[in-house]
Amino acid sequence: MRKRIAWLALVVTGVVLLCACGQRVSAPTTGTNASSNVTTTETAVITTTADSLSSMGESTTDTTTQTLPSVSKTVKTTTTTKRSTTKSTTAKPSTTKPTVANTPTVLPSEMRGAWVSYIELNALFSKCATAAQAKAAIDNLFDMLADARINVIFFHVRANSDAYYDSAIFKAASSVSKLLSAGFDPLTYAVEAAHKRSMQLHAWVNPYRVGFNSAYVVKDVPTFKDTAGRYYYAPTSTTAQALILDGIRELLNNYAIDGVQYDDYFYPSDGSGDTTNADLRRAGVDALVSGTYTLVKSKGKVFGVSPAHNADNTYNKLYADVKKWMSQSGYVDYICPQLYFGFEHSTAALDKMVATWKGYPRHTSVKLCVGLALYKIGLKSDTYAGAGKTEWADNTDIMKRSVQYLRQQNIKGIFFYCATVFDPTTCAVVDFKNDSDLAVAKKEIENLLSVL
Repeated sequence: MRKRIAWLALVVTGVVLLCACGQRVSAPTTGTNASSNVTTTETAVITTTADSLSSMGESTTDTTTQTLPSVSKTVKTTTTTKRSTTKSTTAKPSTTKPTVANTPTVLPSEMRGAWVSYIELNALFSKCATAAQAKAAIDNLFDMLADARINVIFFHVRANSDAYYDSAIFKAASSVSKLLSAGFDPLTYAVEAAHKRSMQLHAWVNPYRVGFNSAYVVKDVPTFKDTAGRYYYAPTSTTAQALILDGIRELLNNYAIDGVQYDDYFYPSDGSGDTTNADLRRAGVDALVSGTYTLVKSKGKVFGVSPAHNADNTYNKLYADVKKWMSQSGYVDYICPQLYFGFEHSTAALDKMVATWKGYPRHTSVKLCVGLALYKIGLKSDTYAGAGKTEWADNTDIMKRSVQYLRQQNIKGIFFYCATVFDPTTCAVVDFKNDSDLAVAKKEIENLLSVL
């Protein structure tokens, strides 16, 4: 679901819908139109016996052919009950950096977070030819966030099996490859810059998504394609799980990050209804989330997931059992649903969605946070909002009222997507071409800052 802006690069379909609104960059609406299922049939396995795999329709042979909506691909998988440890799974994490001290993370009493997406990082680093320029760009962004009293930054370190840091496992993202080759590590500096300003920095990871470019697939790790041709690592594969956990371990060992967050990309939701292996798929995602939690907590850090707004769709179509993760210990420290709506949305008004999420059983160790659609300020038309279609253009205090409402509801984590929108004048990822849109956006920010 992540967001109108992120789809500028990927044009992603699914739970999040993209719509054009005049000259303005349009927002994916995380509302009422995400209803399709996955059409892939994975043949990799999780920690389960061969007999039970066979009973769920999953192949248990060593070499299998995945049946895909648009492609058939032969991959090597394993049916053992132990996590794969073969050398072909991943490269070993880098040993060039010293082990980071495991200082426990203590979350602020009120988390005021901002997501810095890979779209923003690409826009930022594409203008930086030198380390000095990259440092200045990070400093300017973080100064703005500090002035807005943001205390937690969610920094997109891996969006499509590409790394915005010095990784021995994943290829460098194209926008930072030259900086990394020249010896500048954006994540090292970003962590230092955040801590200098008394802000936490959590590494934001899309665990399974690879994107359209198969060159970023790590060798011998099972993948599948969605109907648009995007690659994903197979969540049911122990080899894929080992790869992703190795990547998290690398981040924890090499960087003084304060936590890790997974986005809502588990399975894609653009298929036509194959749910034959639903339980197996959910078990694979559960295993990764639980394994990530255990690994992150072993370092004293914090782990959370930011799912789509509709928990039932997430369960049935993305095979992510968010309600289970909330209700039991051992999965997450916090859940942050992306409630990207105003108060006048016909089917998913913010107050109604908050009430829904507050009504789900939640373990005492799990914190409920809420993600807000900062990127919608000044939006001319919120296409799927029904009666609330023009709410974002007609009001200049939706963000302010949202924060006030969440505090009234005792929500202790309020996150904004996305960071650069805090300055609508220079924001490079939301196109405020229309002067009236920009005027509304500026006033929205002014009103929001008055309560942060």
